[in-house]
Amino acid sequence: MTDQHIKTLAEIRSQYKTASEKREVSILVAGDSKSGKTNLLRTCPKPILVDMFDPLGDIVLEKKSKLHPDWASIEDGSILVRVFSKERSSAPTEYERWERQWQSDLDSKFLANFGTYCIDSATTWIQALTNRLIKIQQRKNKGLEIQDYPILYNTVRDVIKLSCEQGPLFFLTAHTVTDKDETTGALIKELLVYKTLKAELPMLFSEFYSMEKKQIGSDVKHVLLTTDKGLYKAGGRLNFDNVLKQEEEPNIKEILKKTGFTIPDKQL
Repeated sequence: MTDQHIKTLAEIRSQYKTASEKREVSILVAGDSKSGKTNLLRTCPKPILVDMFDPLGDIVLEKKSKLHPDWASIEDGSILVRVFSKERSSAPTEYERWERQWQSDLDSKFLANFGTYCIDSATTWIQALTNRLIKIQQRKNKGLEIQDYPILYNTVRDVIKLSCEQGPLFFLTAHTVTDKDETTGALIKELLVYKTLKAELPMLFSEFYSMEKKQIGSDVKHVLLTTDKGLYKAGGRLNFDNVLKQEEEPNIKEILKKTGFTIPDKQL
């Protein structure tokens, strides 16, 4: 091995060590409406910044939890919400308004002040982006045309990748619908997004979990699925030692702790 080879190996090791030290976790959580996706945010590293595209989605984050006083809330100041849910397809404004704010956040490194940054949800955020594209492309039929989709897909990819690089945990929620698998005909839970993004979105995140709402007698129990189960899809890169159960209590901090990727709270 030459001196140059030794130097190159040292550079590779140094680059990997630096990248590993800066590595951040990103989580996509899917589930039906009212399955507990937004409430799961309370268990993320604090403080938590939420860009809310779902109408009235912030209601579940307002008050401190009596059962879990350590969980985050708007009331105690550990959750901050910016509302972008007043979207009208006939006169879209929210995506453009959000994009200006988000770009300013990137330029100023504002997001690095938080333990968690969340967009809630992918479904309504992408719909706002769709409305914006229809407006700027002047689509008279009020729908996207085939040449518009690459723009939309690339925009979604870029926002997710850049958001993942900002320092905090990046947390994205997505609604699901029950559909048939085109190959097997089996029923599955699919992301309520455009077809190309159904398979691609989970690949952009280190973790892809699903929320399941189970009826147990007269009680309803919410569980977080970390691997595939029946209709539900889930999986992740942190669970390489299989330390997570298929059904976990919905608590992001505890899941990160189990996998050895603890993210500490920050002081805002």
